[in-house]
Amino acid sequence: MRRNTYHIGLWNYAREYFNAAQELRGNEEEMASDPVYYLYGHSVELALKAFLVYQGYNERKLREIGHNLVSACTEARHTGLDAYLGDKMKTEAVETIALINPYYNAKELEYIVTGSKRYPHIIHMHNIARNLIYAVGLASGMPEVQLNK
Repeated sequence: MRRNTYHIGLWNYAREYFNAAQELRGNEEEMASDPVYYLYGHSVELALKAFLVYQGYNERKLREIGHNLVSACTEARHTGLDAYLGDKMKTEAVETIALINPYYNAKELEYIVTGSKRYPHIIHMHNIARNLIYAVGLASGMPEVQLNK
């Protein structure tokens, strides 16, 4: 895995999943369908992993993290991501990721699992995905024109 290109590919995928989530979500501000939550969750996962690859993580380390958004966020914060996030965004990201992670990590957003669920407001998923993508792009030296696409 080549750090100088692989993190860019992950970052671009994060943006593409984010854009797909936005398109599918439409104007919904509070709740959305499971596929929208999945797309935002995957965007978050890819952005965090892009940052970790930029920080030197290899494929083995990424596989150990798996699809656990809490673990990926914790690792990214320990390797310097907080320097690119405001205090409010750090708090919102941790809280929102903690709410969605049990469903995302267990693949419950991809397969039907009955029972009650407590998802974060969809606008919070949107905000953390957008801000993580921006922060990771900024941290890894992406050109300004790319950050605002």
